[in-house]
Amino acid sequence: MSYDVAIVGAGIIGAAVAHRLRQVWPEARLLVLEKAPYPAAHQTGRNSGVIHSGIYYKPGSLKATLCTKGREALYAFARAEDLPHEQCGKLILATEEAELPRLQALYQRGQENGIPGIRLLSSDEIPEYEPEARGIGAIYVPVTGIIDYSAVTRRLLERSRADLHYQAEVKALTRTADGYRLHTAAGQTFTSRYFIACAGLQADRLARADGLHPPLRIVPFRGDYYELR
Repeated sequence: MSYDVAIVGAGIIGAAVAHRLRQVWPEARLLVLEKAPYPAAHQTGRNSGVIHSGIYYKPGSLKATLCTKGREALYAFARAEDLPHEQCGKLILATEEAELPRLQALYQRGQENGIPGIRLLSSDEIPEYEPEARGIGAIYVPVTGIIDYSAVTRRLLERSRADLHYQAEVKALTRTADGYRLHTAAGQTFTSRYFIACAGLQADRLARADGLHPPLRIVPFRGDYYELR
């Protein structure tokens, strides 16, 4: 079968692209190829699960704008789809005097970014929000939250109604007169008018396979999270 759009990568970016394409192009034939046996197998499912407020980003920057819009869109999607999430807020603590000017500057940045409800707290007010936290000052950011990004990804893919192929690592692609031919490690071949790489750490490799010359190279680093029980 030939497709209108082939998306490589079933992380949250690939899933969100497929979902949005279905909204704006209802009749499109969509294909999602993923090298893992299930979606959200890599960075999407291996992170702290935070819905970020946008307080840290430079005011007026694309990061600040998109973080704010994305935060509200994500909360709206989670509510509409009854997905597990919590708008729990967060505290940013100063533990010594030298950190207070930076805390004040960060609070000002949050105001400039239009983050609703942020508050500067004294040391006496901190336990009202988190009894186990200690500091000489803090910022309370009520719009920060947590969410299961794997669940979000699965629901986006479900709503996209795309054809999903797992264990389908794209090893090569060729341009044709009508679009693209994608070849997987398992020997499958798919054809599509358009190709969108949402392949995480492999995105630059796929860009080069398409004849592009990205000026940067992705160099992955691994971190560890520990769960306290």
